[in-house]
Amino acid sequence: MSAAVTDTPHIEAQVALSCRECLHLSWIALKNSRIFLTILIVLMVLMRVQTLATSGPEDPAPPFWIDLVSWTFLIAILTPLSALFMWHRSRVFAPMRYRFDADGLEIRSANSELKQRWAAILRIRRRDGFLLLYLGKQHAHVIPCCVLPDRDGEATLLRLARQGGVPRIDA
Repeated sequence: MSAAVTDTPHIEAQVALSCRECLHLSWIALKNSRIFLTILIVLMVLMRVQTLATSGPEDPAPPFWIDLVSWTFLIAILTPLSALFMWHRSRVFAPMRYRFDADGLEIRSANSELKQRWAAILRIRRRDGFLLLYLGKQHAHVIPCCVLPDRDGEATLLRLARQGGVPRIDA
């Protein structure tokens, strides 16, 4: 190997998401989903209008807080179910080994291998201790910041991404 190849900065990280991390990611996805929140509000309004339209003097509509409790309960069920699904899927491929260098990222698991150039990544976003590397609008690789080798690991990764041509970095 030449000296230039060995001196190239790179970062390696091994990711095996815990159930707690999946729950945290599920909550992040839910609270940042404009579509979900829009659908939730529209459904709440439609249900309230329907309830008021069908209620009469002998059968008054239930108070609005009952709707809020119902929707809160729904969210309280959806978030852990989503996290459980995410955790189960991550177990299939765990541990994921990431290698970031000037060319892009290389991902290896027990049964797959992928090389991705930086230019194919639409954006990188930092959220609550995670780096999300988006390959599409709804698909991202999740890297917990705690698995990066040192405090400068995140800065090095972001620098490599900028130099590689990632168009949007929100960190």
